[in-house]
Amino acid sequence: MILALLPFHAFVSTWGGAALGPLEVWKSWKEILLLVCLGVSAVYLYRQGRLKAFVSDKLVWLIFGYAGLHLLLWLIFRPERDAAMAGLLINLRFLGMFLLSLVVLTFVRPRQLWQAALIVVVAGGTTVLTFAALQLTLLPADFLRHFGYGAHTIAPVTTLDDNHAIIRLQSTLRGPNPLGQYLILIAVLLLPVLRSARKQVIAFWLGMTAIILFYTYSRSAWIGVAAAVGTFAALQLTRIRKPGRLFWISGGVVAALSIVVLLALPHSSFVQNAILHNKQGDSDAGSTVEHFNAAQRSLRHIAEHPFGQGPGSAGPASFYGAQPNIPENYFLQLTEELGVVGIALFVAINGVVVARLWRVRQDVWAAAWLAAFVGISVVNLFLHGWADETTAMMWWALAAVLLHSTPIHTKE
Repeated sequence: MILALLPFHAFVSTWGGAALGPLEVWKSWKEILLLVCLGVSAVYLYRQGRLKAFVSDKLVWLIFGYAGLHLLLWLIFRPERDAAMAGLLINLRFLGMFLLSLVVLTFVRPRQLWQAALIVVVAGGTTVLTFAALQLTLLPADFLRHFGYGAHTIAPVTTLDDNHAIIRLQSTLRGPNPLGQYLILIAVLLLPVLRSARKQVIAFWLGMTAIILFYTYSRSAWIGVAAAVGTFAALQLTRIRKPGRLFWISGGVVAALSIVVLLALPHSSFVQNAILHNKQGDSDAGSTVEHFNAAQRSLRHIAEHPFGQGPGSAGPASFYGAQPNIPENYFLQLTEELGVVGIALFVAINGVVVARLWRVRQDVWAAAWLAAFVGISVVNLFLHGWADETTAMMWWALAAVLLHSTPIHTKE
C-alpha cells in the first residue's frame, strides 16, 4: 500500500488536507502506517523466535545506532519540537522501509516480493508520466489549484527561476525536482527490459520518461539520470567479453554531444535559463549562485558545530522551526544535524548496502538498482534527495529485496 500510494502522496495529501483537514495528518499517513507496521513486525519476529537472528545482521545494528544517535542528539541539543520530529521522520523513514522489507522477506520469497513490487512501482510510474504528459499538452498550467494546491500547501505552478515563460512539470509529485529524481527509478527499471519482446512499448515509455524529465528543468535530475544510465551501461559492459565497438561508439556519441553543448550553445537562451539558471536569461544571480552560497553557509555551520545541532536543525525539517536552514546538499544537511559521527554512520550504512548490491550485480535488476543509487547520490550533492519520501522509501524498500534474492534475470 505504501509503495502504491507514494507517487501520489503529495497530490492525495494536499487534496485531502485542503478538503477535509488537518493537512499534517494527511501528510503523515505513510509514517504512521510505517510505525504501526514496524511495531507489528517486532511482535511477529519475537513470537516466531526470529528476533535474535534478525538483529544479528551488522547492517541492522548500524541502522539502530544511527536512529539512536538521532534520539541522543535530540536530548542533548533540544531543538524545536516540531522541527526535531520532522527531522526524525525525514531522516529515518526510508531506513524504516528497509527494515520492514527485511521482515516481509522472512515469510515471502524474494522473487515473489520483487515481482509484486515491480508491478506496483511501474504501474505508478506510468500513471505519473501520463499525468505529466497531460500537464504538458492539454491541462492549464494551474490545473492543480482545483485540488488544494496554493500558497499554503504546494504551488500549483512552478517556473524556472521566476521566468514565467518556462513552466516546470511536477505531475503528482511535490515539485519538479522530486519528479526528476523519481524518474531516475523509472528509467533504470525500464532499461533492463528494453530488449524484451515488448521493446517497442518499453521504448515508448522510456522516450516519454526522457521528455518529461527534460521539462522538469531539474539539472540535478538530468545529471543523476546520466550517472545512473552510464553506471548501468558500464555494469552491463563488464558482462561482455569484447565490448570494444559498443564502448567506443557510446563514448564517441557522448563526447560529440558534450562538445556541441560546450562550444555551440554557450550564449543561447536555453543554456542561460535551463542550465546556468540565470534569471530571465540576463546576468542576475540565479539558483546556481544560491546553491553555492547555501553550501558555503553549511560548511561554516559544520566547522562551528562539528558534533551537530540535533535533528531538524537543517534541511526541509528546519521549515518547522523558527529559522529555516537549507544547505542544498543532503550530506551537508546530515552533517549539520548529526555531526561527523552521524554522517560517518550514514556513509557506513550506504557502504554496506552498496557492497552487498555489488556482490549480486550479475543480476540485471540489482545492477539497475545499484545504478539508481549512483544517480540519486549525485542528486544529493545538489539537493536533499533522500529527504523526498517517494524516491527514498521506494529505493530502500526494494534494495532490501534485491540484497536477499537469487539472481532474477530478464529474458533477452
